[in-house]
Amino acid sequence: MLCPSLKASLQLLILTGLLDVTSGGSGLHIEPEDAELVLRLHSTFSLVCYGDSALVWERDGQPLTALLEHRDGVFVSNLTLKNVTGRHTGEYACFYSSDQAPERAERKALYIYVPDPSLVFLPAITSEEFFIFITGYTEAIIPCRVTNPELQVALYEKKVENPIPAAYDPQQGFKGFFEDKTYYCQAIVDDQEVDSDTFYVYRIQVSSVNVSISAVQTVVRQGENVTLMCTVSGNELVNFNWDYPRKQAGKAVEPVTDFLPGSPH
Repeated sequence: MLCPSLKASLQLLILTGLLDVTSGGSGLHIEPEDAELVLRLHSTFSLVCYGDSALVWERDGQPLTALLEHRDGVFVSNLTLKNVTGRHTGEYACFYSSDQAPERAERKALYIYVPDPSLVFLPAITSEEFFIFITGYTEAIIPCRVTNPELQVALYEKKVENPIPAAYDPQQGFKGFFEDKTYYCQAIVDDQEVDSDTFYVYRIQVSSVNVSISAVQTVVRQGENVTLMCTVSGNELVNFNWDYPRKQAGKAVEPVTDFLPGSPH
């Protein structure tokens, strides 16, 4: 349960936001406005987002359930984090629902840390995070994120004693130019070494890639499906990444990838 002083502060923040929205403010707001916060382990905390259309929340791209109210023409979404642990660490983002406002890509976010000695490094969301593919001489991120931003973290190559010099961001991981090798991160907690998962970096050499894109129909009626085809040849490994107008509004599209028989890939 929130203490009376915190509840009063949140009510004041919501009232301030309502006045701002109804008086023609910028539209989407999030409280608190801090870029990042550090919460105590097992505490309870509330985030408030308000705007002029239906709102949704995500943590690190994963949807969250929150209370949504409609007050005097303003939508207010209250996200309460209860009994927080290190697994609550991440970026919390509020934006307009794509179902109600498909063309509005405005987004507000803040990053929350929950220092947790039992969970030093955040677990991967998917197994794909362990495999990092890069082309040419480009930077990459080894995503070993910590729950405590005060920890000193070092990057190591597997079976090599000396750490690798690289810039570290606790919200992202290590960023730099890495070789095709196996890496892990290490933090010191209470004089104990804690290792992250193992990450594998693969550098892909691409001599030439032929890309073409086509549409089954270029003019459709409202509500009809749009089908696009992107074809790549000249390379054995391809990662397709689509950008489209409603992507920033959270409207997900699942592409279908096939190998065309008789074509060099």
